[in-house]
Order: sequence, then structure tokens, then C-alpha cells
Amino acid sequence: MKPYIERASAAGLEWVKSSYSGNNGNCVEVAALPGVGRALRDSKTPDGPALAFGTTEFDAFLSAAGVEWVKSSYSGNNGDCVEVATLPGGGRALRDSKTPDGPALAFGTTEFDAFVRGVAGGGFRRA
Repeated sequence: MKPYIERASAAGLEWVKSSYSGNNGNCVEVAALPGVGRALRDSKTPDGPALAFGTTEFDAFLSAAGVEWVKSSYSGNNGDCVEVATLPGGGRALRDSKTPDGPALAFGTTEFDAFVRGVAGGGFRRA
């Protein structure tokens, strides 16, 4: 895999803006690469290049940025596990350990606290 995509907007990917991005236009966007990892681009230049990472390389990139995934203490040994990572700036991210290349939910500190209160209060129980 090439370490970059020459024209990110032409790649046919679904780009998502970082939850840490403000309204000042200084934003990082991420997209899932089919079966192989993630791509990052600057939202100010959507037609410009993007960095492409394989799964191993993206995990190493996140580790270098200080993101470490930890399995929930409530997860059993059956593979149905939730992992959480502390993000730079204090937010949290959640992902399914069975699909580490799949999507992750990113929360700011306030949103994550509200999410935890909702879970603890039974707000997400199955009907």
C-alpha cells in the first residue's frame, strides 16, 4: 500500500472530522480504508493528499500519539469485548475488540461522562 493518497476527495471514502476540531477550519479528517486501515487528511485541502496507514501502522501512529486501547474489566473471555482509549485532551474512544479496524466512537470529556451516567442509569438496556 502506498503511504499516501494523491487526491483524497477522489478516493471515494467517507471522511469524518475529528471530534477535537473546532470551527476554525484547522481540522483533521479520518476515513476507513477498505480492509486495510485508515487515511488522514487536512479538511482545508480535501482535494490534496492524505496519509494512508495499514492497520499495524495506524495502531503504531495512535500509540505514538499516546492512545492506548484497554479492554473493559467487564469483558469476559468470549471475545465480546469493549475497549476504551484516553484521547489527547482527555476525551475517550470506544471500539469493539473483535473489529479493531472498524469504527470507534469518540467522545469529548463531557460527552463521555454523560454516556457513562446513561449506561449506569440503565438508559441503554434492551427492550
